Amino acid sequence: MIQLYEHPLFVTSCYTTYLDTTDHSILIDKIYNIKENTTSNVRSNKGGYQSHAREAPDFDNDIVKNLFEKSIRPAALEIFNIWNLPVYKMERFCYWYNIKNKYSYNDAHTHPDSHISGVYYVKVPNNSGNITMYRSESERDRMWHTSRDIIHQKIESNNPNINTQHWFDPKEGMLILFPSHLSHDVGQNLTDDVDEDRISLSFNFY
Repeated sequence: MIQLYEHPLFVTSCYTTYLDTTDHSILIDKIYNIKENTTSNVRSNKGGYQSHAREAPDFDNDIVKNLFEKSIRPAALEIFNIWNLPVYKMERFCYWYNIKNKYSYNDAHTHPDSHISGVYYVKVPNNSGNITMYRSESERDRMWHTSRDIIHQKIESNNPNINTQHWFDPKEGMLILFPSHLSHDVGQNLTDDVDEDRISLSFNFY
């Protein structure tokens, strides 16, 4: 038997955890209040509402301030340590809220001019849309032979060596962090209840 040694060359990783928050009702009310009093920002979002970004330390409420100070910012610092990047204070970051009503979604996009991006899920109805991460377009094009064979042979594969996409099924309290250059989209909110919105908090660390 031949002994092979694997050498990971270019690794792109996402990081997930669940925060110990059980009641988002107050935060949800605050987010809807912002929606009622401001116009929606338009970026990659198709339908729904996206608040305009707020730059730290200009927090709009203490709940979000505590989320960043106790959980989100320490998680970002840990990723910087994993990447062996110079230790930054990570004091420069912005955040915004997303409210996705039924059928709204986000096109594939990246978050330029930042190091780490992420999303924290405040409210997640059933079947309200996954977040999907993609290889770069040029790399996907060069892998078309492999992708074609997987499709033709109806192979069910979940292998990061050959996958061209990976998705996460969001849950309330879930925190996802990823390198800002990573292309990603958000699926349509297809919940059966037309009044059930998916609500999330997104952010960039510069």
